[in-house]
Amino acid sequence: MDANPTQAHIGGARTRTGKESERGAVLVYMVVSLIILGLLGAAMAEIFSASLINTVIPNDARRAQYMAEAGLRYAISELKNSNNATLMSTLLRLNNSTYDLVPQGGHLDLSHR
Repeated sequence: MDANPTQAHIGGARTRTGKESERGAVLVYMVVSLIILGLLGAAMAEIFSASLINTVIPNDARRAQYMAEAGLRYAISELKNSNNATLMSTLLRLNNSTYDLVPQGGHLDLSHR
């Protein structure tokens, strides 16, 4: 027999036994575990990005609606505050005007179509 007890001869070929084969098995388990964790991470990233998009789109639509309502209310208040002599000049001033909304970071365009 050989002097090394971790190797055995089977049919003239050396096979590994004991701790060497256990180290190889651990390596295989680690590689498989990393692949599974990578796939789970990729799936979670996809789910997170989809939920983020589904949250942002309705917020943008709601924000656009609020800005349109604010523009309409502003135009109505300006027209109510003008008298008959200044009504036409108020309409011309409001038409094609842009107002910046600083805290919200957007702008409001008023125009008559």
